[in-house]
Amino acid sequence: MWDKKFKQSDRKKFLHLIQYIVDAIDSGKLKSGEVLPTQRQLSKKLNLSIGTITKAFKELERMGYLSGEIGRGTFVSDITTEYKNFLYTESKTPYKYNLGHFRTSELFNHTIQLNLLSGIKEIAGTPDFFYKLNDFNNCGTEAQKESFINWIKPLGFESIDTTDTTLLMSEVSAINTIINALTEVGDKILVEQIGDRITKDQIAQSSREATPVKLDAHGIDTSDLEERIKLHQPKLLITQPTFQMPTTITSPKSRKEEIMKICEKYGVIILEDAKTDKFYDAAVNPYYEMNPNIGLYVTGTYFTLNPALASSVVVGNSNQIKKIENQFKLYNWTHSQILLEMCSNLINTGKADKIVDERKKILESRNICFDEVFDIPPNTSHKYSPFRWLKIPDTWSNAQFAQVAYENGILVRNSDIFLNDKLPPMPYLRISNGSIHKDEDYKTALVQLTELFKEQDFSF
Repeated sequence: MWDKKFKQSDRKKFLHLIQYIVDAIDSGKLKSGEVLPTQRQLSKKLNLSIGTITKAFKELERMGYLSGEIGRGTFVSDITTEYKNFLYTESKTPYKYNLGHFRTSELFNHTIQLNLLSGIKEIAGTPDFFYKLNDFNNCGTEAQKESFINWIKPLGFESIDTTDTTLLMSEVSAINTIINALTEVGDKILVEQIGDRITKDQIAQSSREATPVKLDAHGIDTSDLEERIKLHQPKLLITQPTFQMPTTITSPKSRKEEIMKICEKYGVIILEDAKTDKFYDAAVNPYYEMNPNIGLYVTGTYFTLNPALASSVVVGNSNQIKKIENQFKLYNWTHSQILLEMCSNLINTGKADKIVDERKKILESRNICFDEVFDIPPNTSHKYSPFRWLKIPDTWSNAQFAQVAYENGILVRNSDIFLNDKLPPMPYLRISNGSIHKDEDYKTALVQLTELFKEQDFSF
């Protein structure tokens, strides 16, 4: 520590010093409550002027990373002191390692906690907060919609405004609302042949019928899609082009354009379930931008920010949005303005993007670790994927192995994958990349899982 070389010609040395200290805190090199060298000592160690050190320290104190005490020095802020009543703590459980559930409240570091919890304080301390709590606009205020629009624009949106968006509860709630708003009881709804069981259950609970469409290496098979449309005349196709489970396929723009042309031809609406899109580095080429009359887009804050912040944004043409809002208001007389205002504040202050960036770093390291432990070729899954899947032999029941793992202190989750009903269930175990806080514990759990496979004479 304190061995970084700064270019003397660099006019932004104090910014690089700030990032250097932030990275050291997030990586654990600098611990909460640890005292830093004096400004004079750092000036000598880093070959920087006292003025540069002072400027960086002041900014870090303003950001909440450091705190200075006269006569004692400068310390790394101990957020557990100020926010001790807000911190997530694992309840007592009958297992040692949780690989079964993705809880973003556990996937954190100092920066994530600081941005999330200071955001709570900020919004609660605003003078008009009580007034905002009395705003019963179920689907978000104009200002809140603007915040979400600005947040998702980098994903590839160019021309959306508040008439094209609405704010609902979680992505699950949003998709359920869309199904009921845009289709009728008894309708067939197209879904990916290998897909999320929650989606299938939502369709069944709405008295619609899920009709699977085949997948290939690039996503939905266009030939099978057109055949299914001709045969069943569906109104809606639900797809996860950047989160297909467990194939980890990310559909390229060229394939999405082919799918869009087919759906345009037959007037089928494409509902793009994009729950993890904020974890991607580039534009995702939304179907909405290809044709706003056909493409609907849904993403939210559950995965990216925190499960307690279960809000979603839906993008579609104004007529679709009106139908969706009317359906949502029919069953939801009120919507949490606290959550919407919290999410808007995190977005407007840049805290949301900071949280996402930090989560991406953690997820990238987890995926690298997963590939190493299971000897999987690199780049077979998206580097920020929150989940991974292990396919077990057909002779095994994934539920049986999950029970074996549980008895040995490791919680894994039975597959949420479904296939065409004419085929047997898919024998997958889902591994969460976010439920274990410490990287070393995550790796230990994976290694112990491989040992269980060997003990059970099981290969994957």
